[in-house]
Amino acid sequence: MDIKSPSPKVAVIGAGPAGLAASLLLLREGFRVALFESHSKPGGCASYFRRKTSDGRAMTFDAGATVLNGMAPGQWLERALESCGVALPAYEPLGLLRLRLPGEDPRDLDPRDDKTWIASLLGAFPEEAPREAYLAQAARSARLLGELLPRVPHLPLEKLADLRLSLPTLGGALRLAPDLLKGFRRSFAEELDEQGFGPRFRRFVEMQLLITLQAGAESVHPLYGRMALFFYPQGSGNVRGGFKALMDAMLGAVEKHERGHVAMRTPVLSISPSNDGYEIRTEAKRWGPFDHVISTLPRFDTLRLRSEGQAAHAWERHRHECWSANVAYLIVRDHPELPAAPFGAHLSSAPDATDAPGGGDVYVSFSSRGDAERGPAGLRSVTISTHAHPDAWRDVARGTPGYAAAKAAAGAPLVEAFARSFPEVEILVREFATPKTFQRYTRRREGTVGGLPMTYANTFFRSPSQRTGLRNFWQIGDTSFPGQSVYGTAIGAAACVEKILGRKLKI
Repeated sequence: MDIKSPSPKVAVIGAGPAGLAASLLLLREGFRVALFESHSKPGGCASYFRRKTSDGRAMTFDAGATVLNGMAPGQWLERALESCGVALPAYEPLGLLRLRLPGEDPRDLDPRDDKTWIASLLGAFPEEAPREAYLAQAARSARLLGELLPRVPHLPLEKLADLRLSLPTLGGALRLAPDLLKGFRRSFAEELDEQGFGPRFRRFVEMQLLITLQAGAESVHPLYGRMALFFYPQGSGNVRGGFKALMDAMLGAVEKHERGHVAMRTPVLSISPSNDGYEIRTEAKRWGPFDHVISTLPRFDTLRLRSEGQAAHAWERHRHECWSANVAYLIVRDHPELPAAPFGAHLSSAPDATDAPGGGDVYVSFSSRGDAERGPAGLRSVTISTHAHPDAWRDVARGTPGYAAAKAAAGAPLVEAFARSFPEVEILVREFATPKTFQRYTRRREGTVGGLPMTYANTFFRSPSQRTGLRNFWQIGDTSFPGQSVYGTAIGAAACVEKILGRKLKI
């Protein structure tokens, strides 16, 4: 990095999707960027790892996140990364979503467009008579919200500048105003009750909300519920090579930039104000001064760095809102009956265990057929996950016999649910992950992944902002609005860059 250059210097902490997106956009706008990452590889919660089959063939797995939104050609995330010079991997849209409710045969839903998705829902739940007119209206508002979200990310409106940055898209936002205001008087659950949807359709909705928003229908705004039901499944897909390919491409673009500097395996120990800005301390040296600091760590860990380790209370305050996952990673032999495109499945792992995380529900993600970047021909990688609270693993030390037994016990129901729904698929290798695993591979406190649930308290006017209250010190990632998914964290990164610039980005 050229320290004599007059362009502003920015320190970005964390090389996950938010930090990489912020770095790329800042470099595009002429800033100098130093990117710090404690891990040896990029991605954060969207990181990856490799495993081998018994005959030595390597497979790549996404560690946490399994699908992408906004990456289809022409969509916002694809345009943003392309404008930053990222060599994007080939995108593959989600092929289908398989649903299996307790005691039921599997049902396949097609997410290719609104009309097909609505027809799939009507066909999957004929006895519950979903209201087609309502579904069509919900699809339109979900689509509009999905399109507006990257362009109006400055919530809550804390300063006049936030309102000014949002004004260019006020016209589109006004089209959603009736649904927005009406929704403040009721939850998505109440909206579904008014429409007369039955319990089986409601179970599917709850499954979809948990995997996308980490919240239930009782606690989310109807607009967000509609987006989870329509925009997320229809806008989902993957890239060839999985998240490894995308994160490596983003990191490579930062490393190659003349104004970019990347410090991998470099944990930040503290952030301190100086006369000229901010100083960052790592084990090896002090860096700075920086004109701006952007942290992508969870909010409570950012506070810990800023206050020299005095932020245990912040972690305790947010603990009840944070979540992690139990995961099973499988290497399976491909089968002609499986769709060739990447696809997902909602399964019930424990029909009677409604007190289990997610009510015993799991989400399955298949890699696409022939994805040579993720594994050899004839094999496919599968990720199966369910919600887990970090508290359940606090007193179980990783590496002890007790931990190994608990890990196997948590993973077994996931594999059993998979085997029931895909009996034709041969499992070659299986590996389990817990919050302790995520703590090791993502460097997140107690393995928390996914940020804060998108409840009323965490969205719209009370949402966690990119502002921290400190001058030129910013917070982005999955604990700031809008936060959920690679798509959401990249939107938050763009909002932060817009606040620094004082103008809208052209994407």
